[in-house]
Amino acid sequence: MDLYERGDQLFDIIEPYIIMLTKADKDGYCYKLKDNAPQEVIEADKEYRSFAKDLEPIR
Repeated sequence: MDLYERGDQLFDIIEPYIIMLTKADKDGYCYKLKDNAPQEVIEADKEYRSFAKDLEPIR
């Protein structure tokens, strides 16, 4: 499985708990997780953020 596929899988876990931000946070992301996000979602977000910036945008 490549990183794009893994990123899609992780984002599917994270997406229901995302709050979109109008301005990027200190790490450059425009979302944060809801306060009630379960541990599984928090771990998926950490894994996603560990490699997401290395991915090239798909055009």
